[in-house]
Amino acid sequence: MDGLRWGAALSRVSRLTGIPVEDLNRRFRAPRVPARQQLPAGGPGGNESRDRALGEATRAAKPPSAQFQAERWILGILLLDPRRWHKAQRQVSVADFSDDTHRRLAEVYWDHQRNEGEPVFNEFLGQLKDPSLVELAVEAVDEVDGLAEPEHTLAEALAHLDAARRLREERKLVAEFQRNSDERLAEQDETALFRRLEEKARQPDLRRT
Repeated sequence: MDGLRWGAALSRVSRLTGIPVEDLNRRFRAPRVPARQQLPAGGPGGNESRDRALGEATRAAKPPSAQFQAERWILGILLLDPRRWHKAQRQVSVADFSDDTHRRLAEVYWDHQRNEGEPVFNEFLGQLKDPSLVELAVEAVDEVDGLAEPEHTLAEALAHLDAARRLREERKLVAEFQRNSDERLAEQDETALFRRLEEKARQPDLRRT
């Protein structure tokens, strides 16, 4: 997140929590904007390094996937309105979050709900030790703050994660069925080969007579 977006996000968090922006800045420290990566010059290995850097830059420029966006909306809405978690957790679990940072934040949030009850946002931020999780929480809340229909957005996002999980389970079952089928075919082929060898062994060798 660049400095401008971070400042705007903290302003909204300040409005939601009542904590002055200056205190939030001191508490979490706005992340540094990474310097623009210089592409390596030509020379031995230069073309390969440059192609790899271009590939990384292209991937970074791609819009987020539907799964990524759904996970972020779920986190943002649940952070803003913890009461919705009690219904949401019946439909999705921490394991349904595919992005590593999303999953780690969801794990902390799920544990807090189960062990301590509904979290207060500013207190929950203070419990996050990893700056990347703090940044994610602030950014997720910033994205969903002001949504016209948060309940509808949450329902759609939960449905997407549920469908993605079902698809993974179906693919796993298909792969397992295919593997078992291949194993059975291999066993059948091996049995047929053994029988052919037995039959060949029983046949007399006319060259020896």
